[in-house]
Amino acid sequence: MRLPLLVFAFTFITSVASAGEITISREEFVAVTELKALKENPKNAKVPEAKLKQQASKTAGLKPQDFDAAQKKMDVFGGELGKKAEAVLKQKLEASILGKRTGTVVVDVSQAHVVVGVSWKQGNVLDLEDEAATVAGIVKEEVPFVATLAVWATDAGEKKVFSAKIGHAPMQNINLAKIKDYAKTRYIKFFEEVKRGAEAQAADDKK
Repeated sequence: MRLPLLVFAFTFITSVASAGEITISREEFVAVTELKALKENPKNAKVPEAKLKQQASKTAGLKPQDFDAAQKKMDVFGGELGKKAEAVLKQKLEASILGKRTGTVVVDVSQAHVVVGVSWKQGNVLDLEDEAATVAGIVKEEVPFVATLAVWATDAGEKKVFSAKIGHAPMQNINLAKIKDYAKTRYIKFFEEVKRGAEAQAADDKK
C-alpha cells in the first residue's frame, strides 16, 4: 500500500511543479539578460564574470547577492521561457471574461525589454475597458517580468476596434478583483496611446 502512495505523492508534486507560476521579476530578468549581453561582447572577454555580474545587477536594479538566485530561476526554463509564458497566459485569458475570444498571445523575451502582445475578438463594445484591464491584470500576475503590454481588439473582419499600451509600473496598480469598479474610470487611464473604432485601425495602417 505504501508504494502506490509514494507514486501518487511523486506524481502530485511533479504536476504542481510543472504548473508552477513564473516568479521571475522584472529586475531578475533584466540582470540575467544583461549579463548574457555583456559576456557576448568581445570587449569584455578578459573581464571577470563576477565583475560582469555586478555590472548587470546594477543596470537591473538588483542586489548583486541576489543574482545567482535569479540565474537559477531563469535556467529552469532554458530557452522556453517565452513559450511557457505564452501558454500560461493563454490558459488564464481563456478562463477570464475573454474566454474563447482570446486571439494573439505573444511574449517576446529576445531583449531585456520584454514586450507582451494580446488580442481578442470584440464582444460588447461597452466591455472593452474591462477586457483591456483584465488582460493587464493577468499579465501582471503571470508574466511579472513584462516591460510593455500591447493590447488590441478586432471585429469579425479582423479590423482593429481598440488598441492601447501599458508599462510595467502602471500595470502594478490594476487589481483583478476591482475590474468592474475601476476599469472604466481609473484603470483605463493607466494605458497610453488608447485608440478606439476606426482610429485604431487607421493607426495600424500607418505602420
